[in-house]
Amino acid sequence: MGSEPFTRDWDMVVRSDLAPHLLPPGPLRCMQRPVDVAMVPDGARQALARDVGRHGLEDMLVVPALVRPGPRWRHCLYSPPCVLGIGERGLGLWVQAPPVPDVRVMLPFGAVAAVERRAEGTRRQLIVAGPGTRLSVLYEASGDSPADTWIRRLRRRCAGPPEPLPARPRTRHGPPRALRPFLIDGGDDAVTAGPRALPWRGPCLLAVTSREIVVSWSRPAWPRPWRTRTRTVYVPRSSVAGATASSRALLLCTTGASVPVRLPSRAVAAAAARWLGQPRSDGPARGRSGAAGSPRAQ
Repeated sequence: MGSEPFTRDWDMVVRSDLAPHLLPPGPLRCMQRPVDVAMVPDGARQALARDVGRHGLEDMLVVPALVRPGPRWRHCLYSPPCVLGIGERGLGLWVQAPPVPDVRVMLPFGAVAAVERRAEGTRRQLIVAGPGTRLSVLYEASGDSPADTWIRRLRRRCAGPPEPLPARPRTRHGPPRALRPFLIDGGDDAVTAGPRALPWRGPCLLAVTSREIVVSWSRPAWPRPWRTRTRTVYVPRSSVAGATASSRALLLCTTGASVPVRLPSRAVAAAAARWLGQPRSDGPARGRSGAAGSPRAQ
């Protein structure tokens, strides 16, 4: 995927002819939620319990090994098997990589600045960002269903209590169904700005729910415009201290981190920052969802 980091600390450069021997055969080639202990690599549950606290099988995702193009000719990058876990104290990533398989990344729930999902073709990337920490997992499209369930479970744990919504943008209304796949729960109240489609850049959706700020943007994956590159970012509202615009990016200032979100144009980024910075509407959040058109520069 063109927008992902080229390598992570635990990725290994190997010769292309050796890569097939590193991938195990059978159903473990697909990411899945374990239904029994036998599906979890040895030592993963114990290490995660030590760092993130008590958890069950429903809190885990087994991510199989993956091979992707490498930095040199006739070489590839090998990503070892991983296990994602949500515990009492936070989330962690266990990696089966030398010198010793162990939890490589751990984040408390209160330190999660953003949860991001990227998609291009059949490749997917899950990113959880925090102050000075970045958890990154690569997987194939066949794992979309268990990954989406796990991501929603994580978002529910990271989101704070419901908050009042900002005033609606003074623009035309759009279909509320565009927002439904992005809500944590069907009863969440929300106001949206989008989707808006710009030539050669694709649709952009900006939404404020009672518990999150959601930005989703799709565009052609140049130089392969027949493929679509999609980025969806979920930011807990309880961690957001402010929003500013920098060129075509919306900068969400969170506790200990700044989350940059690229938008289709400078006008959209500036209008989004103004909208998110305005006073919130009076009254508690309600169990309805609404939609409105894209933010525009006033």
